[in-house]
Amino acid sequence: MNLQLIPAPDMLGLPAHPVLLLVLLNATLALHWVFVGAVLGGTLIVLHNAVTGRGDATRARLNQAILSFLPFMLSMGVTLGVAPLLFVQVLYGHFFYAANVMMALWWLLIIPLVVGTTYLFYVAKLRLSAGRALGPLLPAILAGMLLVLAMILSGNMTLFQTPSAWESVWRLHGAGFFHGGGMVGRVIFAVFGFAALGAMFVLFLGKMGLAYDEEADRAAIEIGLRAAPVCIGLQLAAGILLVVLLPAEQRKAVFNGSLVSLFSVLSIGCLAGSLVLFVKARKSPTLSALVVPTAVYVVGLILIAFARDGIRRAALAPHFQLGELAIHPQWGPFALFLGMLVVAAAAVITLLRLARQTE
Repeated sequence: MNLQLIPAPDMLGLPAHPVLLLVLLNATLALHWVFVGAVLGGTLIVLHNAVTGRGDATRARLNQAILSFLPFMLSMGVTLGVAPLLFVQVLYGHFFYAANVMMALWWLLIIPLVVGTTYLFYVAKLRLSAGRALGPLLPAILAGMLLVLAMILSGNMTLFQTPSAWESVWRLHGAGFFHGGGMVGRVIFAVFGFAALGAMFVLFLGKMGLAYDEEADRAAIEIGLRAAPVCIGLQLAAGILLVVLLPAEQRKAVFNGSLVSLFSVLSIGCLAGSLVLFVKARKSPTLSALVVPTAVYVVGLILIAFARDGIRRAALAPHFQLGELAIHPQWGPFALFLGMLVVAAAAVITLLRLARQTE
């Protein structure tokens, strides 16, 4: 490959130790996955209900309840996606921006796709509110747009850790959609995970009595309990496919006994444990019986994020290592960030309490 395509790292170095930045990167990434997973998975359930439950008033009310939450969940997913992108920029900025330029047309398509998806969510909700049948076409378009977004982001994240492909992608002048480096396996793994999160979202929607009436609540619980373990099982199977499709040097990182291996094994354990607990919860779906497997699954997501970053560092090792960057601590801005985070969290909690009092 042409090594001149790899820009020089930022001469200012890092504002904190890489370990702290990696922890913040992976923790915020897992939170981002929770909300975007609820959006994509919830949309797939709306599509399923529209196809299999035509003329079913209960399914229509459940779809209306799901669609009421999806714009908010999407906005939270987008907002929480900013933080991991900023940490990626700080740690791997010279690779990240190079990938953005090479996928320029696709990368810029993210904004109209997000805006268009939000608009269509409201169109679908208003259609149901007016008593009209939703039909499968609109949910299918929404699911397709969200899948394209997932492929663009996975393609970009995979491209920036695969510099050996840059020269061939660069020749396409920003029109290339990268699908090598195990990207296909990553997308399949992510989509099944998002479907599982969507099932959990719908499950708690019903359990908390937010699906308009008791019949819709029961339908939400039934669909969520049925779909969650199936999707988690498919995600575990897709994980095997993902490892098989990884380039050799990245696959070695999963099996070399390092922290990447530990995170990978623990994440598999969390996903498998969550699957078993969800199956057991079918007999008695109490709130605690549903919270525990969900929490175990979210811990698994955090571990997957750490394993994913370890694989990324293994892929970039021939060209770059984080230890090469100078560290110039900037604790003042970090303290300001933490202070504003506490203030924002307090404001959100206060607003939620006021909203609850007005119900």
